[in-house]
Amino acid sequence: PNRCKTTTPGVRCLDCGASAEGAQLSLSGGEDGQAVLLDVGAGKIAGTLKGHKGAVTAARLVGGGDQVLTGGADGTVRLWSAKGGKWAQVASADAHEGGVTAISVHPTGEAFLTAGADGTWALFDLASMEEQLRAKCSAVVTSAVFHPDGLLVLAGCADGKLRMVDLKSQGEAAAIDAHGGAVVCVSASENGYHVATAGPEGVRVWDLRKLKQLASLDVGGAGSSVAFDPSGLFLAAAGAGALKVFGAKQKWATLKEWAAEGGVSACAFGPAASFVASGSAGERHVRTRSAA
Repeated sequence: PNRCKTTTPGVRCLDCGASAEGAQLSLSGGEDGQAVLLDVGAGKIAGTLKGHKGAVTAARLVGGGDQVLTGGADGTVRLWSAKGGKWAQVASADAHEGGVTAISVHPTGEAFLTAGADGTWALFDLASMEEQLRAKCSAVVTSAVFHPDGLLVLAGCADGKLRMVDLKSQGEAAAIDAHGGAVVCVSASENGYHVATAGPEGVRVWDLRKLKQLASLDVGGAGSSVAFDPSGLFLAAAGAGALKVFGAKQKWATLKEWAAEGGVSACAFGPAASFVASGSAGERHVRTRSAA
């Protein structure tokens, strides 16, 4: 696999996308308090974002890849922008006491949510970075994403439940007993029919229409990260012993597999599922592998 050196050991989160110029980018957040943008094709660092006091625990590319959102163990969420080819922080907000556990950008691109160790999730306006609402969950939210329709928040919680929360009312629409421990990562397919969760038993896939489990996927131990590709046809899943790609049309059969001694802490698909990026808690590299 290609390797791009990023931070000191400890990759906590990953996202991938494309710049306005078409460059394939990966974004990683590290234990050292930095987020690093990599130009995957060129194999070089495109930007290093410094400012968090403590680990960067959540990171998302925004829009055409010219903005980045990061959240940290310091409880702040920060917006970064590339101006004149140089990345700089343009705004920040205090989001959660005890640290940010997740960031998800709304499908409209106009807002984003954060989840935190304080047991709340919050909605922010992207342009102003002002908080629009805050809701208390009945358990600590350890992972969260917007449903593709933009009307629901899919919240993975420390009590093992996957909660579907109505964005408008902040009421709980439904809940699934997903895992026997914390749901550490959640990903939804493009059409919103399927949701993958990572937890102590590995990775599980759910049909949201029927609130029914479709598959239990082996990643060599506890699951750590899940990510659907943009088409929703492929799922990257990582855990204590492996990084795998599963196929939705193949009844969740394993299509690709890489051993991961020491485990994988985060994974993400590149644009058009051209590659799979991964990072681990014990390394200072982001690895990219062909998904073809």
